Amino acid sequence: MSTFLLTLLFLTWAPDDDLVHEAPAPVVVTTLQMDPEKPRDIVGWWHGKNGLVKVTDDGRYRRWKDLDRFSRPVEVGRWHRENHAVFWLEPYALPKTPRQRAALWLEDDALMADLDRQETYRFQKTAPSCPADDLVGRWAGAGGTLELRGDLSYHWTAPASDRIADLGGQRGRWRFGLDDRLH
Repeated sequence: MSTFLLTLLFLTWAPDDDLVHEAPAPVVVTTLQMDPEKPRDIVGWWHGKNGLVKVTDDGRYRRWKDLDRFSRPVEVGRWHRENHAVFWLEPYALPKTPRQRAALWLEDDALMADLDRQETYRFQKTAPSCPADDLVGRWAGAGGTLELRGDLSYHWTAPASDRIADLGGQRGRWRFGLDDRLH
């Protein structure tokens, strides 16, 4: 009786030939091009055709809808690195939006990532150029001296005067408006 039960158990356990499937093809992982023991630096500027992301070494990031880093960011948040091939972006938005996974890979030795699910971003240490770059610096004229800094701050110094009641200068924030004017 036990031999009969064992035979019956084996026949019901063994899969039919038409149910046996072939093993799936191996997945080629492109992140193996990168050395996991020496992860690439991701702190810097990530740019695509229609966007820009700055990842800072203090765990923050800022995202712009275009390549103009002098405009107001559309998203700010924090980031953390999972491993040599993945880092996460988590916006400070309310209501809370889900964090986004950014996979890393190499393309002709350039570090690439998918930061917004629509386009690929390329990494570089320095910011890409934009029209407002031409404004950064010290400007002097009859109205005084104006220094526009890359961190969007400015310092205006009034021209020299021998009157006591004249304004000596001013500090503040500047931006390059959509109307191509300095505000």
